[in-house]
Amino acid sequence: MENAVHTDVRERNYQLDFLKLIFALLVFWTHTKSFIGENTKVVLPPQLGSVSVHFFFMVSGMLMVNSIIKQGENILNPAKSAINFVVKKYKSIGWQFIVSVLICLCAYIYIY
Repeated sequence: MENAVHTDVRERNYQLDFLKLIFALLVFWTHTKSFIGENTKVVLPPQLGSVSVHFFFMVSGMLMVNSIIKQGENILNPAKSAINFVVKKYKSIGWQFIVSVLICLCAYIYIY
């Protein structure tokens, strides 16, 4: 008898993507609270950023494992699969990262 609920590994998990977005926004909001004036009514608990970072990395790790499984990499060597994933991800966004770091460095040097 076949299982009544069949999930395809190749499907995108939008619930995890949504959680990742929420946690990224919470981390951003926590980091930008220094830009909020003293007279605002926005009050954030100080632990919000720390908890959000931990959940963001857990959800990102789950998405990384799903991606590795989708690509059919060698699951018997998870360390090598994780390193390959990071290298592939860096190659796809590496130049944007370098440009943004250079822009921030120039802005930092100009301001200070």
